[in-house]
Amino acid sequence: MSWTRREMFRGLVGALAAGAGTGRAWAGRGGGGGAGPWIPPGAASGPPAAGKKMFDADHWSTLTAAMERLLPGAIEAGVPEYVMHWLRQEPYNRMVGYFRAGAAHLDRIARRLHGKHFVECRAEEQDPVLAEFQAGNINVKKFRGKVFFQQLFELVLEGWLSHPKYGGNRDRVGWKYIGKPDGLRSCWWNPKGVQQVLHPEKGFHD
Repeated sequence: MSWTRREMFRGLVGALAAGAGTGRAWAGRGGGGGAGPWIPPGAASGPPAAGKKMFDADHWSTLTAAMERLLPGAIEAGVPEYVMHWLRQEPYNRMVGYFRAGAAHLDRIARRLHGKHFVECRAEEQDPVLAEFQAGNINVKKFRGKVFFQQLFELVLEGWLSHPKYGGNRDRVGWKYIGKPDGLRSCWWNPKGVQQVLHPEKGFHD
């Protein structure tokens, strides 16, 4: 099935607002800033070893493809740059290993279901792979697929709607898309804030 950006966007927001979130504590900095990503259980207790590469090309291309599938236009909007910005920061660099594992499992499930790498799959083939994670069917040692999926699409949504100074929302594309080209004054891309923006009284209509 082919999804429009608006359908995907509203699906992401709806899932977050429905309580699918991972329990992050939101603490806005003001001016469209944010507290940074929530660190999932099972993430490393410290940063990657000095000099260790964060992601190899295959891992990063897999994650980027997943971001684009979760929200078409994510790459053009700079969402991967937003994600990388936070993963370079303390303490969020503790999540790098978790995301590497997530990329490896995405590829593993894609090969199991379709006999090819995740990035080689068509959109309609990527969806059932992502659904395995969303449903909580991928659990290996300390890795929890549902936690990984939730964290990834929260970051995608943040990258689409955050302040452009963090690398995402390039040319304010996310703000323009929801009819707020100048943004709002607080950490508003969390589920409650976005739901307020999506309310018809706020001017967001199909």
